[in-house]
Amino acid sequence: TLYPRYDGDDGVGLDLRVVDEAPRFYHKLVDLALAMRPAWHVIEGIVARDGTGFHRGKNVPLGLVLAGRNPFAVDHVGACLMGFAPEEVGFLRAAVARGVWSFEADRITVLAWREGAWTPCPEWMAYRANPPLELIKREDVKYQD
Repeated sequence: TLYPRYDGDDGVGLDLRVVDEAPRFYHKLVDLALAMRPAWHVIEGIVARDGTGFHRGKNVPLGLVLAGRNPFAVDHVGACLMGFAPEEVGFLRAAVARGVWSFEADRITVLAWREGAWTPCPEWMAYRANPPLELIKREDVKYQD
């Protein structure tokens, strides 16, 4: 990666006392997305969970599954459907900073499986969570964003 864990990191060994800073972590996610190139990227949101996504929050029945070949497009659409601006997503901000993504939603073609066929879904924002999902940050963690 172009983004070491900390200043002076030689890439050898792992000091568990050192935690990635959020921007470095986002860039590592971009590194993975560009290097691995999985065939599909999937977000399962049949029952979404807001809050921390784990211990705190509530279940939100959205009834959606997103899948696509471009991880940035999938996260862009997913963020919008959860009620977040894509600019709020660190992974997407890092991708834009590196010139591999743009916040222009018109670059994304959304399709829906309807009556046994894929059809364009220009009204995809109608599926947005209402109210938007809530993000709960932990009090014991220092967030840099």
